[in-house]
Amino acid sequence: MRDLGEALGIPERRLERTFAAALGTTPKSFARLCRFLHASRVLRRGHRGTLADLAIACGYYDQSHFCAEFRSFSGMTPGQFVRTANVSFLEFG
Repeated sequence: MRDLGEALGIPERRLERTFAAALGTTPKSFARLCRFLHASRVLRRGHRGTLADLAIACGYYDQSHFCAEFRSFSGMTPGQFVRTANVSFLEFG
């Protein structure tokens, strides 16, 4: 956010407030949601690698962080999500 604020010529905090006012959430929360939705789409489409590889590819720090965030958003582990065919999440374009 700092780099974007500098590029736009506005303070980081003002950019965060403007973002939150426009979208109803903070930039950090929005980024978390986007990472989760991306990971859930990759899993649903049949990811064949390790969870650690998926975590890094989707922007998570490590597998543990990925699993904790996935569970926080969905209430289930990535493995449970894969085994539960009737669960789906909001898809963006």
